[in-house]
Amino acid sequence: MKIHIRFLLIFWACIAGIHGMSQQAPIGQWSDELPYNKVISVTEADHLIYAATPYALLRVDKEDFSVSRLTKINGLSDIGITATRYNQFTGTLVVTYSNANIDLIHGHLITNISDIKRKQILGNKTINSIFCYNKYAYLACGFGIVVLDLQKEEIRDTYYIGPDGSPVNVLAITSDPDDTIYAATDLGIYKAYLNDPNLVNFASWHLDPRIDTFARYPTIATMDEKVFVNKSTPGSLKDTIFIHQNGNWTAWNNNLTSPVMKLEAMYNHLIVVYDYFMYVFDQDLHDLVKIWNYNPGSPYPLDGIEDQDQWLWIGDTYAGLISYNMPGDYFEAYNLGGPLSAQAFSLTAHGNTLLISPGGRDNSYVPLYSPAQVYKLDQDNWTNYAGWSLPALNSYHDVVTTAIDPYDGTRFYAGTWGNGLLEFHGDSLVNRYGEWNSTLRHHSASDTADVRVGGVSFDPAGNMWVVTTHTNSCLSVKQGSQWTGFTIPEVQESNLGNMISTRFGQQWIVMYYGNMNPYSILVFTTDLASGNPGNYQVRKLNSTVGNGNLAGFSVLAMAEDKDGEIWIGTEKGVCVFYSPENIFIPGQDFDAQRILVEY
Repeated sequence: MKIHIRFLLIFWACIAGIHGMSQQAPIGQWSDELPYNKVISVTEADHLIYAATPYALLRVDKEDFSVSRLTKINGLSDIGITATRYNQFTGTLVVTYSNANIDLIHGHLITNISDIKRKQILGNKTINSIFCYNKYAYLACGFGIVVLDLQKEEIRDTYYIGPDGSPVNVLAITSDPDDTIYAATDLGIYKAYLNDPNLVNFASWHLDPRIDTFARYPTIATMDEKVFVNKSTPGSLKDTIFIHQNGNWTAWNNNLTSPVMKLEAMYNHLIVVYDYFMYVFDQDLHDLVKIWNYNPGSPYPLDGIEDQDQWLWIGDTYAGLISYNMPGDYFEAYNLGGPLSAQAFSLTAHGNTLLISPGGRDNSYVPLYSPAQVYKLDQDNWTNYAGWSLPALNSYHDVVTTAIDPYDGTRFYAGTWGNGLLEFHGDSLVNRYGEWNSTLRHHSASDTADVRVGGVSFDPAGNMWVVTTHTNSCLSVKQGSQWTGFTIPEVQESNLGNMISTRFGQQWIVMYYGNMNPYSILVFTTDLASGNPGNYQVRKLNSTVGNGNLAGFSVLAMAEDKDGEIWIGTEKGVCVFYSPENIFIPGQDFDAQRILVEY
């Protein structure tokens, strides 16, 4: 089925700006803030460069180096892009998705082909890569090969090339000057005559016995009369590139044995994209270009091409899109904006700044051990704090909460689920707090460095409150440079989560509700001016009338509104504490009230 969606010329310019500057949406309108820094595929279309992330298609106009963005919001049919390829013969850009959906972009017309997505197919339907030949696009799929006629904009054939016509995971496709088509798969390399009218018959395809028939070959390319294929080796062993020439496969001993991400051949050059560097070779396999850094920045490339003007265009895991002018020997980075990933465990906002914590913990409050990262949106600009740019972060994991200093917007704190509290100033990680330099205390396990921070919050006076889990010495406050710790026996070493500090001098802390603890929130208050850490009050709340009347048992979110009322989100809906100041006044009603939603 073909679905045509027509756009005016403005569809490419609707979110445009020099070098990808982000555009702030007008009040009352939505904008997408998705991860655009991971570019998985790059292709050339005359004077244009297309770079694909899993969430968007980006176009660089080489005449003015402007960047425009196309997403599902303004034109694409889906998300989860897996590959792109421009067919010069028909002037068509082919875009494939992880669910086997396909978009064909020709000028300002988008044609959606959803046949593979909708069809019940036994096995894996993922489209791994695209190979263009004449008016056709050959799709390397998890079950075989699908041939698209780009002039008719329809599927022409489907090839099941495995033994007896069984499915086989085809990872990449190429052809040589003798019109032999090669299919690199999870189990060997299959060959056939490209112009054979009966390629739909599995008997036309042959597993090449001259190369390992049990190996995985994820990428393949042809330069002149040579076919290059990468043999992927699992574990600690390294990949090997093989060359097919004069009927034989031979290992290419180029002294580069790192994992190979992609092979691309164009303009009589072979581009080999390794996991953390990239080489360009000439027809005699002499290295012309070696890219080990971006001056500045370390490469983690996923794809790379050469254009007709001798520029290299690199799709990077973290740096987005990078261009390299080979004659001029200089790099250009394109700031595509967006957070580093789509993970978001918690959000913190203050003024015009938004912080995203992408770490996490499971339902039993056990760490996930995801890399320590923080994504910051300040006005229209994204800054991603991660190990590739701040190597010190490589030692930590699971950022689950953040707080912005209300008196210094360039300073914020990140609580980790296992590595204590991290302090950032500007673009730098400047401090880490744990038992050795603060009153934060560790998890009850034997590892004293296992400090799990559930929440961080600033009170109206600018004091920073921090809660740590599974210890009675769970609450700390930092006034200037002075730390004060509070031991609260009522906690009973329960798992504790997020917290908020309110205008009434209260600390609201999420408790893990379960068989060992029948409470959902702990409310704490003390007079800091008294100088007596033991002079505090505490109350634990649950769904019981007279003791909180919460809507549910699991507290998922808390917020204080401008009137000082406390809103609680639970698994059974939302409730509001309209008189939180009454919690510690004997005989006063303070129970939460359900929100009435009229349908």
